[in-house]
Amino acid sequence: AIRSNHAVGLVAEAQIPIDLSPAAGLGHLARLMRLLVSARAVGKLPFDSLLLEHLARIKLDSAVILVFPTSRIDISRYLHAIGVLQGRRVNLTAVLIDDRAFYRVHGEMEDYEREIPIEAAVEQLLALGLTVYVVDADAHFTEAFERPRVASRGR
Repeated sequence: AIRSNHAVGLVAEAQIPIDLSPAAGLGHLARLMRLLVSARAVGKLPFDSLLLEHLARIKLDSAVILVFPTSRIDISRYLHAIGVLQGRRVNLTAVLIDDRAFYRVHGEMEDYEREIPIEAAVEQLLALGLTVYVVDADAHFTEAFERPRVASRGR
């Protein structure tokens, strides 16, 4: 998006709330990447609340990328937010970071036992009409974004 000179912003609930206003250019990309590298999913604000707090900034017919930095996700917790965005004709893309293949700083055996298979999460998001990318330790980062998974039209 930035290469095409589209404005990109970032809103996240991490150790410190992140609110990077949309902008374009390589300098903005560098700021965005620094924030993404340092962010950890430890925020306490539920996704629906975060969405509603920033909904006015999300323009009709825009694109939103939802980044799920864990394989321990419960898609049902995001149904309302996804429905609100789709109601605004927002093009939704999900990026699933399959952290099972990466080193975890925190995590116990019960964390692994609660996980759903990454393919199950992909199928659930595809069923909702999202385009999905999976980032895992086996693929080069840019390669992961060359293989979008898209719901078939029959769904």
